[in-house]
Amino acid sequence: MDLGIWRSACRRHFRTKVYTDNYLRNFSEAEPAEEFDDWNRLYSLKYNLNYSAGHPGSVTRQTAYNDMCFLSERYAPLDGLDKYDPNLDPSVTGASIVAHAD
Repeated sequence: MDLGIWRSACRRHFRTKVYTDNYLRNFSEAEPAEEFDDWNRLYSLKYNLNYSAGHPGSVTRQTAYNDMCFLSERYAPLDGLDKYDPNLDPSVTGASIVAHAD
């Protein structure tokens, strides 16, 4: 769960490869290692859903839903669910949330 916040849309600089690489130099990936990114995506749901609850209209709710679609397609494909859209994935597009000034 510790890296889930790094994937969140409001933590753009932590999503860079250098942060993950440095983390993995000190801590090994949980097994199965090939699912490391999927676990990270799952853990980011908590942060994106919490952020979206406090910021109505934020794109993080769509990001969380898109991440759920990705994980569902991969691990529990069901008919009737929307398809994952990489164009809505900040870890693919590099999009981020800019803090709003009050």
